[in-house]
Amino acid sequence: EAADWEGGLALLRALDGPRAAQLSANDWYRLHRALVVAMQTRSQAAALPPPPDDSGLDALRASLDLRCFFLTAPRVPLCRRI
Repeated sequence: EAADWEGGLALLRALDGPRAAQLSANDWYRLHRALVVAMQTRSQAAALPPPPDDSGLDALRASLDLRCFFLTAPRVPLCRRI
């Protein structure tokens, strides 16, 4: 059967058990990609080297301190103004 989620997941478990455990149920796109990567590289996803950061974004992200603050008014007076 073409839509055999459990069969596909069992195949991925045999190739890359940790990656199979990370997938959400019926996430067909990620199951397909994980199977393609596992079959082409013949290794687990965790063992693959990370892609190079040619743009320098990883260093930029590490240097930033991002914080979000949400300021709100009391709900009842706010609703009366609207």
